[in-house]
Amino acid sequence: MAIALEPCPFCHSNHLHFAHSGLDYCVVCQSCKSKGPHQGELESAIGQWNQASRAAFMHEENQEGASQPQTRYCSARG
Repeated sequence: MAIALEPCPFCHSNHLHFAHSGLDYCVVCQSCKSKGPHQGELESAIGQWNQASRAAFMHEENQEGASQPQTRYCSARG
């Protein structure tokens, strides 16, 4: 199943990867090194990342009328 992975909420980069450490997952931006919240399931980590990215976009849009960042799609395996 393909899941939409939003750009980094801080630098808008699409250079992202998944980190897995023991029992949890998180999304990591390779450009600015920011990390999403650690979650027990990959889909939850992606959901939390996307929520932060959308919230940042909405804040910026309200501040300066920014255009929507490009969404990247990935396949979640688990």
